[in-house]
Amino acid sequence: MCKSNDFMKETALYINTMMNEKVKLTPLADDVIGHFPIAISSMYKFYYTYILQHQVLLCFSLDSMDVTPAKLGRQKALIANKIGMTPIFVFDKIASYNLQRLVKQRVNFIIPQKQMFIPDLVIDLKRQKDFNERTNAAIPPLAQCIILYKLENGNMDDSLNMQDIIDIFGVSYATAGRALRWLSVNHILTVKGGKEKIYLFTDTRKRLWEKALPLLMNPIERVVYSDSTVNNALLSGINALAEYTMINDEANMCYAISGEDLKSSGIQTDKKYGNNTIEIWRYNPHLLSSVKVVDKLSLYLSLKDNEDERVQIELENMINEIKW
Repeated sequence: MCKSNDFMKETALYINTMMNEKVKLTPLADDVIGHFPIAISSMYKFYYTYILQHQVLLCFSLDSMDVTPAKLGRQKALIANKIGMTPIFVFDKIASYNLQRLVKQRVNFIIPQKQMFIPDLVIDLKRQKDFNERTNAAIPPLAQCIILYKLENGNMDDSLNMQDIIDIFGVSYATAGRALRWLSVNHILTVKGGKEKIYLFTDTRKRLWEKALPLLMNPIERVVYSDSTVNNALLSGINALAEYTMINDEANMCYAISGEDLKSSGIQTDKKYGNNTIEIWRYNPHLLSSVKVVDKLSLYLSLKDNEDERVQIELENMINEIKW
């Protein structure tokens, strides 16, 4: 049983001794634990810390004998997906015949004073996971969606919590958390509160656009071609610009679609040939548009490097007409 504070102190001391890494154990908030199935939340006590600058979740088993390596493998994947931390299972003892099976399943585990096996830290040593520091990492697609949604939808509140993002965009807790952390460390959002964090937009919409623009990416991940009409896609490219400005449209169509929607459409595509251009976006264009055309700001980002002078003039006109 791994219930006592002494056992947790012993674990922290073991990590310190083995890796020269002083760790501070912080209890995981109840509202975060609530995102786990009861079958998992009832089996462990959860504390997070940092090891080698990597945020990890120590899962102290309450019954070391009530686990199998296969079950732990599934639990590891579920926990990581839910909260975006690397789970490490901590046992006071475990059957010797299970040790090799745990290694085979690539399960992170610690048995204080006996064995420590954390393959994910070896894999992730090159990745900086300390979200309290400013990072030059590319903006997550959801973070860009949050900014553009705020700019284009006046009904979004200036203050948000994690659940607001999950409800608006239909994403997981982990995905929402990564986006909000990125926005906070890059000073797009201001964070207030303790366990129940509130994320605040403090800039005017125009200032938000000016501040965020250098950080925003082209939404197009890759381009393919097809002779088919894509029914569940939105107009994009010059065809979309023609809907918003005086520029002439093109005979061949250009569509924007998410990779998932394209796959489910079943249409045949080619990397080089086809009458219609299909832009596969990093985020679902439907998240930001309720009409048949992609939203103006994403369109601007997709075309701002176009060398055609006419396109640049109309892009500038489109942005200047926006009432911030």
